Amino acid sequence: MLRPNTQKYQLLELIGISGEFPADQLNRLFSSPSYAEKVITELKTDKLIRTHYKDKLRGYRLTKRGKEMLLSRPLSVLLRRQY
Repeated sequence: MLRPNTQKYQLLELIGISGEFPADQLNRLFSSPSYAEKVITELKTDKLIRTHYKDKLRGYRLTKRGKEMLLSRPLSVLLRRQY
């Protein structure tokens, strides 16, 4: 289970809210391209996200497992979160 105050979890939340996160916008979340690649690889290995291609554009979408993981957290825990 991911901790909610990590960049990896925040990326999952962004994908969950928007439906898809553009691959070319990862530099907005992660300062290091190698770290962004590592996070994406780990999320794919855990089968929480998948790559979606359309019209020569690449984005990341949640898998069913990723959606279930985000929805499994109690709302009270999410509301207490500090940013």
